[in-house]
Amino acid sequence: MVEQRTENPCVGGSIPPLANLKKSLKIRGKKMKPFIIIKGSDQNLEDFEDNIADAIEQGYEVSSDLITHTTNNKLTLLQPMVLESTEDEEDSEN
Repeated sequence: MVEQRTENPCVGGSIPPLANLKKSLKIRGKKMKPFIIIKGSDQNLEDFEDNIADAIEQGYEVSSDLITHTTNNKLTLLQPMVLESTEDEEDSEN
């Protein structure tokens, strides 16, 4: 009987490590998170839209579809956004 290996010894593990995300970036001298989630409700759509517009002005862009969640007949809206940046704008922390 021959024992078979289940993992490749040349590979660190069968599950690749998660990407390293910087907790904040320095853009135009201001520290900013690489991603944010704008939260709102169907009760106040105008404020929700204003918050998204403000985030876009700060340099964020919409990263995926709007997420909706209903609890106790209340609709919650979540809009994921990512920071739009270039390599030369990022603050190197090495």
